Formats: sequence, structure tokens, C-alpha cells
Amino acid sequence: MRSRLPRLTAVFAAAALILGTVAVATPANAVDPGNGIIALTLVDDLGHPVTGAVELVPSDGSGPVSLGVPDGGGTPVAASSFAEEVPAGTYGVLVMGGWAGLTCVGLATCSITTLLGGAGLAVGAGALTIGDGATAPLTVTIATPKLNGTPGVGRALTVSVPSSLTELGAALSGMGGLGLGLSSDPVVTWNRNGGPIGVTGPSYTPTGGDAGSTISATVTYPVLLSLLFSTMGAGATPPPFTTAAVKINRLTPRIKLSLPGKVLQGQRPKAYVNVTSGTALVGGVVTFAVDKLRAQQGVLRSGLATFTLPKLKPGKHKVTVSFAAAGAYNAAKATKTVVVKAKKHKK
Repeated sequence: MRSRLPRLTAVFAAAALILGTVAVATPANAVDPGNGIIALTLVDDLGHPVTGAVELVPSDGSGPVSLGVPDGGGTPVAASSFAEEVPAGTYGVLVMGGWAGLTCVGLATCSITTLLGGAGLAVGAGALTIGDGATAPLTVTIATPKLNGTPGVGRALTVSVPSSLTELGAALSGMGGLGLGLSSDPVVTWNRNGGPIGVTGPSYTPTGGDAGSTISATVTYPVLLSLLFSTMGAGATPPPFTTAAVKINRLTPRIKLSLPGKVLQGQRPKAYVNVTSGTALVGGVVTFAVDKLRAQQGVLRSGLATFTLPKLKPGKHKVTVSFAAAGAYNAAKATKTVVVKAKKHKK
């Protein structure tokens, strides 16, 4: 029968890093239940292999079983898959490694805070049962960082990492970073169309310069946690992770066209064009046309352009103002009808 080996929390304690040993009571008259095989696979939520140190926590209160440990004991060997013979029974699974830091299956709690408080690991819902002589497959999915927010100019985007990684980092920070002066926080850098834009931090608000482009974030694993996992055998530090890119759509401006209420034949009054986007005044060029006459162009100054109507015959005339797509803005158009009345002749 496979020997019971020290749990990962005990490895942490031996390495003087974190998590003290959690006491487990061994039954006085434990009976050898026979052996089965666990076939375990570790992947992230995108389906990529993840390396981690794995420990099985039995429901009978007997000692835990660390997978991937060489004969004679020692530090667990990190891998993305295990197929090992273990005592038959019901188990919770604890994985250290990957972007989640700590991932649990079938355990009543998966909280670093609880473990630091000295509470035991208890098997709960979703536990894995391994029968005598049987093989039990299990895939554990490890969470990765996510990009949150509704993409758009002026709308903040944020990066979140799995809460268990944040909790572990906070616990280490609360211990003074173990006196190593290393960061327990991930580093986030922002990208436009796949290239860095020179902005770091957990949030970024796209500007007009981002319109029509894609934005993503690259997250680098905390240095202190990298040291922790390499010391306790949880595998290589995950490489920098780039989130899925989101498209920052151009804004559609609003055009307000102001025409005189009454135009007499022969008059050439002014027409005013105001182009805005939310509370912002839009710059650029607008084209002003009446019917099929030659169009005029004007430069928006503080969102405003002025045009002079040509001399028009009596009747209805269609006035069109167009704003071509530029920078952060989509194309836009506005139309109105102006009525020209015939000039009365004196008798």
C-alpha cells in the first residue's frame, strides 16, 4: 500500500513560508481499504496544461497523500497530470500552483485565511471516490486572469486575478513579505493592438486614441509567489498571461443642424452645425450641401461650423450635413428641409 506522505501545508511550514501544519486525527483501528488509481489532469480554464503540486485529503481523517512524490518521500514533483496508486476511499483535492495559487475540489473550505487560522481540511461536496482496484479520472480546472468591463472610449477596463491568488498574496504581505522585499502583487501592463502602450496598473480607461483598436492586458506572476511555489515544488512560475483582446468601438457623434425658420427668395442666411459626442465637442471637417448644388466644407471649431446658404428658388430644399469617420468617431449625417418663400412684389 502507498505510504501516507506529508501534506503541502507541512511542506510550507518546513520551508518557513506559510501555512502551518493542519492536524488530522488518524483512526485507532484503521483498516487497509485496498488500493485504486487516480488519473488527475490539471488544466487552466482555457484548456492549457498547468503544473502544480497535488495533495489528496481523505474523508476518514487519516493522513493525506501527496501525489508526485518520489519513493522515500521528499518534495512533491509538480506535473500537469498524475496517474498514481493510492488507498481506496473518498478524497478532496488540493492543488498549489498556476494562476489560482490554490485550487480545491471536494473540500469544505479552500481559504488561505482559514488554513492560517489552524483549521483542518475537511472533505465536502464534490469529493472524489476511488474504488478498490478501480481508476478514477478527475480534471481540475485552474482559473486565469480576466479582463472586465464594457469596452468603449471613456469606460474603465479592469483586470482581476483569481481571488485565491490575491488572498495568498495578502497573507504573505501580512507576514511582511517574509522579509525578502519581493512583491506579492501581479504586474499588469496594457496593450493596444497587441503592443504595450506604456500604461501599468489594474485598470485602464481607453481614450479616443484607442478607438478602432483592440485592448488587452498582460499579467505577470507575483515575484514572491514565484519563489514560494518553486521552493515547495509547485512547479515553474506561470509565464506572463495576456487576456483576450476587446475592440474599442468608435463613437458616433450627434449632429445638430440649425436653419432659419423663414427664408425669402434672394436671401442668403446662415446655417449652423454643432457636432458633439456626449459632453465633448468634436473636431474635424463637415460637408454642407443643399440639394445637388456644389457642397461646401467647413472646419469644426469647438464643435461648431457656420455656412451661408446659397440663393435658392422658392420651394422646399434638402440640406445635408456629413461628418466623415475620423479618429475616435464614426461617420454621421443630418438632414433638414428649408422652405424658401417667393419675394412679394410691390404693386
